Amino acid sequence: MKILFYPYHIGAGNSKNPLPIAAGCPQNPARNLRELKSELRTCTHNVGNIIHVEAPSRSLQYDKFNSCFTFFSELYEQYNGDIVAIAKEVSKKYDAVVISEANVIRFHGRNKVESEANTKRLSIIADILNELTVPFYVMGVGVQTKTPPILEDFDKNIVKFLKVCESKAALFAVRGRASRDWLRAAGINNVVVLGCPSMFVYPENILAIEAPKKKLSVDLSIVTAGYLRDLTFKYDRCRSQVILNLSKLGSVHYVFQDDIYQNDEIDDSLPIYNEASGAVNKEYVDRYLLSKGFCAPEFVSYRHFRNSNAWRQFLSSQDLYFGDRLHCGIASMQASVPSILIYDDLRVEEIVSLFSIPSISLGELKRDFNFDEIITEKLSRSSLEGFKENYVERYSYYVNSLRKVGLNIFKRI
Repeated sequence: MKILFYPYHIGAGNSKNPLPIAAGCPQNPARNLRELKSELRTCTHNVGNIIHVEAPSRSLQYDKFNSCFTFFSELYEQYNGDIVAIAKEVSKKYDAVVISEANVIRFHGRNKVESEANTKRLSIIADILNELTVPFYVMGVGVQTKTPPILEDFDKNIVKFLKVCESKAALFAVRGRASRDWLRAAGINNVVVLGCPSMFVYPENILAIEAPKKKLSVDLSIVTAGYLRDLTFKYDRCRSQVILNLSKLGSVHYVFQDDIYQNDEIDDSLPIYNEASGAVNKEYVDRYLLSKGFCAPEFVSYRHFRNSNAWRQFLSSQDLYFGDRLHCGIASMQASVPSILIYDDLRVEEIVSLFSIPSISLGELKRDFNFDEIITEKLSRSSLEGFKENYVERYSYYVNSLRKVGLNIFKRI
């Protein structure tokens, strides 16, 4: 099967003018935020997107030599807005289209008007999908916030996309039960709950997860991630403080996702980034956090990765992930690192619920917590056994669901 995957946020360059046999160009070895920002088109602001976007292409069985990734919005430009011509060309060259979306069901801005200005790509995608003569599959769709499920009051571009998926997709898979329930309440019923596809890329590694052999937090090498950004400092300072408190535990590393780009006062011309190691200059970040009124953080290092393999390789050297970002936690589990996910919204809550992932609410941590007690409870033998038993069931359901609609997967367990 020849598959066209969307979107192209996999941490590598792509070309608008490829030869029949070609590959995208590698990213430049960035040294500062300005250079990182110049290539965001290839990996998005939030590099967590790489983990979920790459997942179908890593886990499915298909003709890789004749398959590729694309941006539909750029195809739209190349074909001068000719939707029929795009659909005809895609249908001629490929046997199927696979789309990985995540937090699409939300206002992409402060209100309906702002959102519709930012989601025109979804209208274009919907029009292309509607004209295809080959099957298309949509995975990972989810609700981000508790928006009322009233389509008349919602973003028309998102509604258009959802309705095309409901009526024509060979598979319309959502991230969790909350997303399914939102869609059903909105009158969109042709959906199946599969979870985030990134949970199924390295199943043997996930089943190899064990509790850390080191008992005390001060002995562990811990990785965390969260929201160390100006917006959170201003409106939810306690959320950032929870993560900063973790730095006092011992050997703790912080991984930036999109928050590295969301601090307006960081000088984007300074050489604070090392592409080879993923290291962000510790002294500079420490000073920045101090300037925001936080006590001196004690993280061993700050990191940022634009390549999923480099990210997982770093995570594999750690004893534990404990953090406030979903896909850093999933990447950790992909590398057999035990993970405790902090959740504060539907995105993370419905994933940890569906997969029985060890987790704790942000509200509990904001009040008070004993880290060693959390490790003991959340990573107990019974907790991990329950997680793995549930995971085997979810994995089997995922494999069978894909096979029923004509997709084959590399079955690893």
